[in-house]
Amino acid sequence: MQLTKPQTEIFISNARFVSVVAGRRFGKTFLSTGALLRAAVSGKNKNVWYVAPTYGSAKEIAWQMLIHTIPHEYISKTNESSLTLRLINGSVISLKGAEKPNNLRGRALDFVVLDEFADMRPEAWYEVIRPSLSDRKGGALFIGTPKGRNHFYDLWARAKMVQRIGSLFSIRLSMVATYRRKRLTLPVKT
Repeated sequence: MQLTKPQTEIFISNARFVSVVAGRRFGKTFLSTGALLRAAVSGKNKNVWYVAPTYGSAKEIAWQMLIHTIPHEYISKTNESSLTLRLINGSVISLKGAEKPNNLRGRALDFVVLDEFADMRPEAWYEVIRPSLSDRKGGALFIGTPKGRNHFYDLWARAKMVQRIGSLFSIRLSMVATYRRKRLTLPVKT
């Protein structure tokens, strides 16, 4: 997997929750697929989600990239109708939509990516997904483009203030950083 220098900084973070505000063409979805794969291969029977504002956008944005990024020898079953990949270690990567947050209840999660979190209702995270991560001490990657001061901004700002404690990491990348990137090759941790 080839990551840019800013993507690498995010990928290697040990923080449980990572908040990334970056402009278009940064490679947020590519970074997300790497993070999903790393979480899924970190042990057996992991439950890993990519959540977009709608189910349709999850499929449109991430499905093909996920299929092309994950080595085929890792995949035991692909189900495009439910947007799930089962890996040979028993882990499952699923793509979900947050248009009806209550439909996301009931699953214990090991890791989740919330793509374009600013376009989701806040309760998708605070009332549904965050509690689903608790029992397994799962992590989250929040990614999105800047959209004013909203719940994504508040989460990013809070993480920026407390990132020194190690459980939260926040980064905001300017367009200059986005376009002055140099690709690095990193092995996926297994």
